[in-house]
Amino acid sequence: MLRKLLIYILLTAIILIVTGCTTQSNKEVSVKEEIKITDEEILQIANKDAKEECDNIKNVSIFKRYKNYTALIEVILDSNRQLFMYYNLKTNIVCWVPSGTMFVDSCKFINDYCFELKMTGYSSEFYCSYAPYKKHYRIALDEEGNYEVIGYNKDIWIPLEESIDFGEGGKFVNYDLKDIRISSYGLQLEFDRDNNAYLDFRPRIVTGFNNDKFIIELHDTKVSDKQKIYNLMNYNDRISDIQIVEEGKNTRLILTLINDMKFYRIKSGYKIEFEFHTDADGLVEVS
Repeated sequence: MLRKLLIYILLTAIILIVTGCTTQSNKEVSVKEEIKITDEEILQIANKDAKEECDNIKNVSIFKRYKNYTALIEVILDSNRQLFMYYNLKTNIVCWVPSGTMFVDSCKFINDYCFELKMTGYSSEFYCSYAPYKKHYRIALDEEGNYEVIGYNKDIWIPLEESIDFGEGGKFVNYDLKDIRISSYGLQLEFDRDNNAYLDFRPRIVTGFNNDKFIIELHDTKVSDKQKIYNLMNYNDRISDIQIVEEGKNTRLILTLINDMKFYRIKSGYKIEFEFHTDADGLVEVS
């Protein structure tokens, strides 16, 4: 009888100890979750870190916050270049974001360790511009076990009615539209320039949409051999007709789209590619 009583007392004590530990642990976690980090606290840390790494700082601000612990910090230099730092104060991860020289318009966090930046296409150091695009970033470990931010470019889908103005161009360079190739979802443009001393390998390009026609205006561009261009053309299930109209120093491509096209995207490089899609093509997001 005494032995059973001792066993009962011992088991009861163990249960109380375990329950007490669990309750205390939950209480500690609850207290930590209730601690809210203010913008001022984040900026105090960010200002100190930025000044240790950079000179000629004009301003340090919070570009975007995510939940309580995660933030993207914008550092603007005297040259107006944007730099960004990723902060996760819960895991003590601090990393510079390799955003390049392009200006950033906005940020969208996917989770604590993934986010996207929408790039305007304009550079703080070069007068050339690209079509707007996104950069997708995630936090990863490098070979030495240190945290880093890695990213890749993503094209964005733009409503047909939204005009985009991009490209180089310049008063010292004129262009010849030498090639139009019809691709599976749109068309590719290729240019020759009359002054190879400059690196402006594409003209200024402005898009428009009017009376169900998609317009691509090519500044300082002529078409020296229209017949050759027309011979290169064939049409797909996105484009039913293309008109080439020269107006002064500029050339306009007037596209008749089919199948209720609603969005377009631009891939800009040595060749400029336009792709078109309907809203029924499973597009998840637009600009």
